[in-house]
Amino acid sequence: MPRKKKTKIQPKEPAIKELSGFKLGDFVFGKDHINKIYDGEVVHFYPDNKEGPCLMIITRESGYRVFLTSKCSFDKKDLSKK
Repeated sequence: MPRKKKTKIQPKEPAIKELSGFKLGDFVFGKDHINKIYDGEVVHFYPDNKEGPCLMIITRESGYRVFLTSKCSFDKKDLSKK
């Protein structure tokens, strides 16, 4: 009996491309709850989080990380002052 061919899943384009001045693909710095600063590329946004709007970055050393947009910046010096 012949087998049915599987259809390939097409990757979906993200619905949100910009949030709080950050765009997909931007290189940003983020500070976590223990005040450690990470750097990486923005890959996803979470606007409806209960703590506030968030973004996900992919870092070189730690993989994927989620940060509040209030704890992110384009400049590392801005985070050390907060």
